[in-house]
Amino acid sequence: MSFRKLFSLKCFQACFLVTLLVLGGCSTSRYGPGTPTIQKHAKRGYNKPYKIKGRRYHPRPQYEYSQTGKASYYGGRDVFHGRKTSTGERFDKNGMTAAHKTLPLPSIVRVTNLKNGRSIKLRVNDRGPFVKGRIIDVSEKASRLLGFHHDGVVNVRVECMVAESMMLARNYNPNNCNPYTAHGHHTRRHGHTLRETVGTTLKRVARKPAPAAFSNNSTIKITKPPPKPKRFQTYSTANTNAISGVLPKGTYLQVGTYSSQLNAQNFAQKVATRMRVPCKAIPVQEGGNSYHRVLMGPMKNKEATTKMLHELYIRNVKDAFVVVQN
Repeated sequence: MSFRKLFSLKCFQACFLVTLLVLGGCSTSRYGPGTPTIQKHAKRGYNKPYKIKGRRYHPRPQYEYSQTGKASYYGGRDVFHGRKTSTGERFDKNGMTAAHKTLPLPSIVRVTNLKNGRSIKLRVNDRGPFVKGRIIDVSEKASRLLGFHHDGVVNVRVECMVAESMMLARNYNPNNCNPYTAHGHHTRRHGHTLRETVGTTLKRVARKPAPAAFSNNSTIKITKPPPKPKRFQTYSTANTNAISGVLPKGTYLQVGTYSSQLNAQNFAQKVATRMRVPCKAIPVQEGGNSYHRVLMGPMKNKEATTKMLHELYIRNVKDAFVVVQN
């Protein structure tokens, strides 16, 4: 090989290496400096590049984000209600959640309606919207709070809350996450809290004046005492062998518990339709906490109860068990 050809080959190799280094530097600084995603979530599949409708998306490795664009909402026709999101959470159209194409999952954003100034915080736990010109999809409940439910689409500003997103990511558990708060904490109050809703104003309710002294013409209203909380006795989770003799009166199969009365009633109606057995949602108070049991029944005998437990297990309701209302 001549000296000229060898020199040209070496120059070509050097140029090729320089090009690779430049491209590599560009790819690592795609979004610029910022707070990196929590490590345990950065390695998950929902924060890896993905392809939808022939287009490839690269999730952001940093939390810093602020953008103005169009927002829409999903879940209005129950198409996505109850389905799993990208992080594994169950989507609830009445929750305080949102979907974004590239933000780190999970994260917390503040969404501001530029038309009326309303602003709320939402938890981003899904990918989307994959419609040209839109930057975020919010739940139906969030669209009502932001005031664009009837319009469908509105111009918004989306800002990622870095400190709150990092705190959420450190303690995030998709299987035990309250959909009714942006931070996912379980609280007695459902829906948005005062800290999460910036654009709404709460009016103080004036205290009622003290009752005047009784007179001859005054009447006394007698109110009924509050009903006693319903008590339940739990038996075996797998069969009815723990019950001796015949089934006592008021025997049910508990198929779920919900903090929201609406969700409990919807699930009870769905179970009753599919299993063709009466099903109802019962409010319960235990230890200062209130929730709703979804009960199927009442059950007539042990054989029918055991058969129903088996059918529920086949339909992926594996945590059903026998309870008796005292």
